[in-house]
Amino acid sequence: MSAPSKNRRKRRWPYVLLSLALIFIIGGVWAWFALDVGSWGDLDVTKLENLQQTTLVYDEDGTMVTSLHGAENRVKIPLSEVPQHVRNAFLAAEDVRFYDHKGIDIKRIFGALWADIKSGSLDQGASTLTQQLIKLSHLSREKTFARKAQEAVLAMELERRYSKDEIFEMYLNFVYFGGGAYGIEAAAYRYFDKPASALTLSEGALLAGIVKSPSNYAPHLNLEKSTERRNLILGLMADYGFIDQAQADAASAEPVDLHEHENDASYPYGFYVDEVIREATGILGISSEELLSGGYRIHTALDTELQATCEALLADDSLFPEAAEDGIKPQGALVVVRAQDGAVAAVAGGRSHDTQLALNRATQQPRQPGSTFKPIFVYAPAVEQFGYLPTRIVDDSPGDFNGYAPKNFGDKYYGLVPMRFAIANSLNLPAVRTLQEIGIDTGLSYARSLGIDLPDADATLSSALGGLTTGVTPLQLAHAYIPFARQGQLVDTGFILSIQDSTGATIYEKPSASTTVLSTQSAFLLSDMMHSTVTDGTGKQLQKAGVPLSAKTGTVGFGDGTIRDAWMAAYNAEYVAVGWMGYDVVDAQHTMPASLTGGKAISPFLLKVFQSLYPDGNGPAFEMPDGLVKVEIDADALEKYQQVLLPASSSARTLTEYFPAHKVPTRKAEAVAPKAPTDLTATALEPGRVLLKFTALEADVRYRIYRRSEGQEAIEIGSLSGSAGQMLSYNDTLSIIGPTGYYVVPEREGKSGPPSATVTIGGEMEPSPSPSADAIPSASPSPTPEVTPSPSPSPPDPLAPIFPED
Repeated sequence: MSAPSKNRRKRRWPYVLLSLALIFIIGGVWAWFALDVGSWGDLDVTKLENLQQTTLVYDEDGTMVTSLHGAENRVKIPLSEVPQHVRNAFLAAEDVRFYDHKGIDIKRIFGALWADIKSGSLDQGASTLTQQLIKLSHLSREKTFARKAQEAVLAMELERRYSKDEIFEMYLNFVYFGGGAYGIEAAAYRYFDKPASALTLSEGALLAGIVKSPSNYAPHLNLEKSTERRNLILGLMADYGFIDQAQADAASAEPVDLHEHENDASYPYGFYVDEVIREATGILGISSEELLSGGYRIHTALDTELQATCEALLADDSLFPEAAEDGIKPQGALVVVRAQDGAVAAVAGGRSHDTQLALNRATQQPRQPGSTFKPIFVYAPAVEQFGYLPTRIVDDSPGDFNGYAPKNFGDKYYGLVPMRFAIANSLNLPAVRTLQEIGIDTGLSYARSLGIDLPDADATLSSALGGLTTGVTPLQLAHAYIPFARQGQLVDTGFILSIQDSTGATIYEKPSASTTVLSTQSAFLLSDMMHSTVTDGTGKQLQKAGVPLSAKTGTVGFGDGTIRDAWMAAYNAEYVAVGWMGYDVVDAQHTMPASLTGGKAISPFLLKVFQSLYPDGNGPAFEMPDGLVKVEIDADALEKYQQVLLPASSSARTLTEYFPAHKVPTRKAEAVAPKAPTDLTATALEPGRVLLKFTALEADVRYRIYRRSEGQEAIEIGSLSGSAGQMLSYNDTLSIIGPTGYYVVPEREGKSGPPSATVTIGGEMEPSPSPSADAIPSASPSPTPEVTPSPSPSPPDPLAPIFPED
């Protein structure tokens, strides 16, 4: 080669390089504009990390009961919770070389690109899992070379910033599976009602087949196509060595067993879940939309079995009176609270739950509580602050209090009675008089200490009977009864026990702090008196529960003799339950029958509640606390003479009562003399033999029989005893001939009563005094505990309603 030729070639190189540079520049500019690079966005990891997530609600046992979500139902889980065979199904279906490439698979790209060039379309897919994730999160669905180029660039950037497992986890939590389910966890629940961690090989392959085209392969839309694609994926898994052919064949032979869990507006336990939403948004200070998309884990005190029982009870038409003439039905509400921590175990706010965040009458609709308010406004402060005891005598007689004239149910009155009797039988006049004694401000202050925000307008005597300006809800009433059940301690009520955010961090726990509002002794005395409501009073139906319960009934009248509100609260040391029945809007056409008192209306509901809680009848009883003494007192002395005395004898009728150690009664009742028979007869059977007969009046009496002959002192000839009402007979075989008189002297434990009338046979006798019975001294009145009267209350509103009680 000549030197000039070499020099010419050397002179050409700069032109060649310049030409190539121009070509690349022109090509780059063309590509820039052709691929619209200027409009490409950067990788935004928040679109992958800050996803809308479904909020999950759990019951008291930690079992998920429902999911709450907005537009996307998604539950993020770590990759470690996805079984390896499920991961392999997705790799076989979408990107078997996922763990080998750097975000794009060059071999697949060129193969798909050549096929697209030949067909003149972009139908062939070569996207890796990483590219699919970028496409779903960052790009539109249009098929252009520009979008594919951008997809590849962002995919490589994503691979540079995250590990393969992190990207795989993002993918599985992001993709859509149809049926409203985003991410594999939501899909597992949507189609199989189980977590992803429990998916079988067959189920995992079916879900892996959906993501290619949910509208074609979602099993709820086309089970046949879904099954065919599942089997195709199982074959690919065998081809790629993830499973052997026998496993693929076995999984392909399995029928698809769908257990669909719909995630729509109609969720289970609606009244309870509604309250969880309301409470959670208040606790977290967020909107309901933020709650539904925040991925929170809310743990509640929901007892699903009890909740179902309450809902079924309110749906039972047989437990309600008939609808009004216009077809409107009376409504009801039930709430059950755990006494020890104040957590709500169940709530039903109406006869049916028809829409999300529906009106909940147990939590949102205050009503006048009637006599269920007596323990709160009257008797609790009387016992706690003034030392009133169950044996205190209260006056149940009609009265007018400056124009306020309450009445008892049925206009029946009992006069002077013990406070226990007044509470058990829900007598109104004793409650009003007791409030007048302790002062209205005392009752108002105590009610407010329980969190019941009563206005000053409720500072009237009618509040003793629940005649409140606004009233209370069943949940508020249950909250106020907690101190009776919890040894005088008040705790906050609530539905939520704890909340975790989407990362699993606990951001709320229900407060466990308590406030002392009663002494343990006062709480026990009040509970024991309200136990009498169940054993002897207006709540007797609850005895059928077979467990010890305390209760208080309440009935609010409309004024025409009908009923506007029926209430009952019942509790033990573990649960407080409150029920209400009535019309939402009350008028002359919308009241309940006069016979449907609180005890009759609500007892059937609360009976079923406690039977559900204690099916074996092993409910706890209240234990007497230190500082109190259990004492047997004379029942007749208390009931007949209003005196608290010890029994006169071992045979006396007694009552069990409780007293503070320094107030135990020491005086003993005088023995009551037994009564003599009134039907004594004497029949001469033959000379020297007389048959005497009479009826025994009491079982524990010895009847001493006396005979007196003319001019002689009476002598005892025998004695008899028997059961009350038994006819007794005695044969006098030593009777003398001539006028003879017989009489009987009753005796009990050495104390003789007046003799019977004398019966005579054999002619008339000269009168002679019979042996006199022992004197029966009467006990002097025992003063009732002194109470310093408070200043006279302001006159009550004469137009305040009268509250009858059952």
